[in-house]
Amino acid sequence: MSDCMNTVSDFTNVREAVCVNVRKIMDACRDQDCSENVPVFLTADSQQALENATSVKARSAELLLAEVEVEPLPYQEGYYCVSCQFFYRVIADAVTCGVRPVTIYGLATTCKQAMLYGGAGAAGTFTSDGTPAVQQPIGVVEAVDPMVLSAGIAKIEPGQPQAISVGELPEAVAAAFDDSLVLEGMESQLQVTLGQFSLMRLERQTQLLMPSYDYCMPEKACLSGDCGCPEDPCEAFARMQFPVSAFFPVDEETVLCGGGDGCGCGGNTTPERPRTGDGARRK
Repeated sequence: MSDCMNTVSDFTNVREAVCVNVRKIMDACRDQDCSENVPVFLTADSQQALENATSVKARSAELLLAEVEVEPLPYQEGYYCVSCQFFYRVIADAVTCGVRPVTIYGLATTCKQAMLYGGAGAAGTFTSDGTPAVQQPIGVVEAVDPMVLSAGIAKIEPGQPQAISVGELPEAVAAAFDDSLVLEGMESQLQVTLGQFSLMRLERQTQLLMPSYDYCMPEKACLSGDCGCPEDPCEAFARMQFPVSAFFPVDEETVLCGGGDGCGCGGNTTPERPRTGDGARRK
């Protein structure tokens, strides 16, 4: 396999030019967004604990899902608006005077938009396997778990508009919570500030002419021992290295040197300790 990859820069070995169907990146951007005072919709038990808390301390935030939509921009041919909604699972500790902190968790959402160039394509694509035709580019968002920069408790006054409802949650998001979320009627609300790193890009299906070197045949043999297949335990034990150090004490030089020859202990310049045998003077 390595031989196949190493010949990429050697154009003298090109056998032919082949046409491949790939998703070409038309445009991309990166960003680091700081979203302040993001409301967290807690579970019922977590919300009850928050109502009696005097302070909160954020622990972590996990990115559960990113829903991506692509819409063409009017009067700007070839440009598209990429919209993304992030769903987070936020975990925090609710602190009450004289009481051990209580772990609370809930859902937070943020939105992000970017204008990217996706090219203009008027031809429809139809395949024999029933795949729907795609005429506009595909939006792709890559993101890591956000950093929780701060957290606090916000008091909601009577009559104050509540945060917008998150609507019907995607199945992957709803499965992350074992209790219903409190979306309205709360007196206190957990708010966090999140720092999110993300990459956004538009990809379009296209055909490219690529140099072909040869068929790439894997050289490594397939091993099935780690795929849950039964294995003779005695054969597995026979392949283990004998733990010599567990049966014999470690000498002083090995402890000081770490067991290596290149640590300098072979040429140790430390003065030798006086000996009490022949030829040694006693002081």
